[in-house]
Amino acid sequence: MDTQTRTKLNLLIGNLEAENARLKEELAFFEDFVPGTSGGAVTLKGLQVTKDTVPGQYRYRALVIQGSQKPTVQLKVQILLKMLNQNKPAIMVLPRKQEEQAAQFNLELSRFARVSGVFQVPENNQLESVEMRLMEAGNIKAQTSIRL
Repeated sequence: MDTQTRTKLNLLIGNLEAENARLKEELAFFEDFVPGTSGGAVTLKGLQVTKDTVPGQYRYRALVIQGSQKPTVQLKVQILLKMLNQNKPAIMVLPRKQEEQAAQFNLELSRFARVSGVFQVPENNQLESVEMRLMEAGNIKAQTSIRL
């Protein structure tokens, strides 16, 4: 086998291994999902927050599950970022303003959905934890948090 063919095969194997790792991560994300276990309530599972390649930027995702036999609900996503700014606690709530009620903060849930997006932490702040809330008409329907 010549060097060029071997290089191509190694590249293909590397790509397949990366795809396999991504699929395993997706499977782990959804493996807690079992139909009907939430008893009709809205639940949040698998909140993940990862640092992005851009400084101060983070990606988040979570799975939202609604028990079967329930009508579609309109939910608002609220994210609380707990940070340290020069050793003083600070909290930032997303979305920051009513005008920011973008599609990523509105959710129409009929059975299950994935909530995902990106947020930016202000410079000189260290992110300590992230709390995600699902709100319906101003009431908290589900919440979860993660410490970083």
